[in-house]
Amino acid sequence: MRVLLTEHAQQIWADKDWQMDVTDDRGLILFTINVSAYVAPAAQGSERPSGL
Repeated sequence: MRVLLTEHAQQIWADKDWQMDVTDDRGLILFTINVSAYVAPAAQGSERPSGL
């Protein structure tokens, strides 16, 4: 999941909300992952918190 989000970060930030459907071999949806992107207060400062 980390690689997917990293490789498609520009699309996720452009839309703010992003969805990934996981399907079986017949194309039936097994589950859906919803991702919402927002700038958290910790990311708004000039310095990143230690450990990140």
